[in-house]
Amino acid sequence: MVQKKKKCVFCVGDKKLTKEHIYPNWLKEYLPRVSEKSFHHVSVKGGSIEVGKLNRPGDLLSQRLRIVCSDCNSGWMSRLQMNSKPMLISLLQDDWTEINSYELNSLSAWVSMFCMVSEFSHLSTQVIPQEDRYYLSTFNTCPPSWNIYIGRVDFGSSVHPANINHCAGHIIQQRGLSIIRHPLQTTGFTVGKLLVMAISDPSDSSEIIAMKKAFVEKTDIVNIFHDMASSQKKIIKPKKVYGWNEFYEITNSFFDTLGLPNFSVPK
Repeated sequence: MVQKKKKCVFCVGDKKLTKEHIYPNWLKEYLPRVSEKSFHHVSVKGGSIEVGKLNRPGDLLSQRLRIVCSDCNSGWMSRLQMNSKPMLISLLQDDWTEINSYELNSLSAWVSMFCMVSEFSHLSTQVIPQEDRYYLSTFNTCPPSWNIYIGRVDFGSSVHPANINHCAGHIIQQRGLSIIRHPLQTTGFTVGKLLVMAISDPSDSSEIIAMKKAFVEKTDIVNIFHDMASSQKKIIKPKKVYGWNEFYEITNSFFDTLGLPNFSVPK
């Protein structure tokens, strides 16, 4: 049997695939090297929490996936990384200088690219639709159905500064006689002292809209896409600095509300 040739997950072209870093390779210069390994966890609504494929020996900063073609990798993806680099360097060091709306859009686009790439490290929780990847690669901006939040974390020197917690599932909606399954995913990750939370939800579910509002109200984080990226507002540095346990509480909060079993924070 002839094995089907894998295509680029963004442009769906059949050119030779290259390896793409999940975390930008240049981050090694700015994040402290610690002996502890980084954590990668995934979960599915209605299922159990799993250890992700990247929860393995080796630094998460060095992990790569062969899923994108050279044109995408060295083209628009490289530009997104370079555009977001100044902001990431400041924020991962807890330097919350004023950032303009253009920079917020660049950071939001990079976050969505990070989520789309890292999701392919664990295919059983891959739910982001192809149209979202096509939108990002075509317009180089975060898809409109996404929300991007950032906050502050400090795990100390004993915990790795790069960690990923990914939750995925579907929202079921009844439309007349039809039942529609909308993919929903949240990806929480850390970059040094920066906490990032991304939510992608193409539905117009009132339940999810209410959850997003409640999420912002009960956490000291900033929405940098939708609420701020299209305006000239300035980021106000959050006062709250979240710890290790709180990072998992925040990044599991949506799926906890939807009925996912409680998560046991890794030790």
